[in-house]
Amino acid sequence: MPTAAINGLCTILNEDMGTSGDLMNHYRAHARAIVRKYHLDRHRAATEFFRLAVEIGMELYSAQLLRDAAKNVR
Repeated sequence: MPTAAINGLCTILNEDMGTSGDLMNHYRAHARAIVRKYHLDRHRAATEFFRLAVEIGMELYSAQLLRDAAKNVR
């Protein structure tokens, strides 16, 4: 996982960008952008984003949404 992915998620978390729905939208957009920018394998990236989300304390459902955002990049 690129350092930019980890730093970006932490920045979004620390800046608390809006309501929980807004925050999840920022997380998901970040995950998609990272997969595209670094040309990551989307399935592997999805797994790594899920692990990272759990490590930073996201609820399971939110971690799954983040995983799905990375996995569904086209």
